[in-house]
Amino acid sequence: MFKIISILITLFFLALGILLGVLNPGEVSFDLIFQVIHIPLSILLSMAFALGMLLAAVYFVSLLAQKKWQIRKLTKANAKLSGEVVQLNKKLVELESKRDDVVSTELATVTEK
Repeated sequence: MFKIISILITLFFLALGILLGVLNPGEVSFDLIFQVIHIPLSILLSMAFALGMLLAAVYFVSLLAQKKWQIRKLTKANAKLSGEVVQLNKKLVELESKRDDVVSTELATVTEK
């Protein structure tokens, strides 16, 4: 399913690029501070679009890496707390069994009297 969506998105952007080339054949001057170049408007638009997509991808990859790091950190903390819960449950069971033993011995001494 993901492959089909990926192919459709790629075809959409390919069609968009062809449409840009057909509808914008005129040349424009592009000033790069140190040099002025004359390129077709469609190429300039495509370069700006590609640069925008690249910057967005870098941003989202860094965001994704940060979230994965947070998930890994919280998973470790969760595992540690789970171990503590298991130990406390064992301790609770031991204390309850000791309490039951004390209560049963006290009942036995009270019934003997």
